[in-house]
Amino acid sequence: MEAHMTMASVKMLTKTLICLSRYSDDMDILALPNSLTLSATNSSKSAYCRLLLQPSFFSSYAVRTPGSSFRSADTQVEKGRSVKARLKTKLLLSYLRHRNHDKGVRSATLIIREPPLLESSWGRGPEYDSDDDSEDGEGSVESSLLIKFICDHGVVKQHRLRLDDTEELLAPAVEDNPHEKTVVASRPALQTLLERMRVAMPKADGQISIECNPIDMVVRTVADKGLINTEVKMIGTDLMRYDTGDTTVSLSFHIREFAASLTLAESLDKYLTLTFTEAPAPLILSISPTLPNETAGDDWDFQAFIATNGAAEMMAENSRPSLTNASIAAHSFAFGPTQPGNSSNAFAPLFRNSLLDADEPNISETQEQTDTDGPRFGATQPRGHHKKASPLGYSMYKL
Repeated sequence: MEAHMTMASVKMLTKTLICLSRYSDDMDILALPNSLTLSATNSSKSAYCRLLLQPSFFSSYAVRTPGSSFRSADTQVEKGRSVKARLKTKLLLSYLRHRNHDKGVRSATLIIREPPLLESSWGRGPEYDSDDDSEDGEGSVESSLLIKFICDHGVVKQHRLRLDDTEELLAPAVEDNPHEKTVVASRPALQTLLERMRVAMPKADGQISIECNPIDMVVRTVADKGLINTEVKMIGTDLMRYDTGDTTVSLSFHIREFAASLTLAESLDKYLTLTFTEAPAPLILSISPTLPNETAGDDWDFQAFIATNGAAEMMAENSRPSLTNASIAAHSFAFGPTQPGNSSNAFAPLFRNSLLDADEPNISETQEQTDTDGPRFGATQPRGHHKKASPLGYSMYKL
């Protein structure tokens, strides 16, 4: 893979990587001939985000087999031509952020090189060999990401980062719901929310509760066992779009990933779209370069999925003075599989690891029925044609 970017594109990518680093230390890379996807999943699999970049986002973009000519953007994806890798997000971010403030840098190039002797999804045989151990890393025995900065006077500065192999790349598979609610917030609304949330953002047990009624949206923040408690009410008519129907919906979720996504939308001066139904269905956050109802000209798209719980149970649990550990990970309602006897106080993970499926000691009737429908993890399927949620959370589809 080779992608050339202007510094304006580098600036936007840098801001998004900051957001991804709040979800996870690691970032998964999926390069296809017609798109580049950067994604991150938190350790408890309760929050996932991804940045999808179209070829038009770059000055030039191509995916190729080591030792072969570049593949154009219209290459058939079904043939399995792809590059998959994992990288420490903050490692890449440190280089891009530093050069982003260097006025002498004119453009940047990201190059992924894979070991030529290894069998991969490109289908090349073990007889392929290369004696060319170039400065780009071609012919290296390990995968690497080469970052090139083109500076004034023809100066080229480059850095090579080692890439790790990835496990299965999975993305949340959420059913289409005709009763889903949609709220679109502009930058002033996001600034108001962030201002009220800021005091709780560093807290390990920080929680957000959203209540959407037919008239307005109430956002509450609770942290430090209830010692920090803020509330902001936003009238529906003051938002860009407020389509919540005639019923009241209440959700709660962890503040870290939600605040990171809001901060990204605010820093890019873009609209943030919130799509949700009832808990435990995930909250979906979307950011795009144009208006939410316009898609023409979009060369990138950001989307995040955050597991939710009923607001009443979570906020009540967090406000109890009897809690002795401020870390949410220590409580029975921590992110992850539902704990016996505490089903109302557990965030369902967005998806389950395939190893967990194999090790499950008690298979319920629902799980048995799911297994007869086919494998849980298969080829990528269009939205609305994937598996239904398992009893412990949402299934994922394989990328």
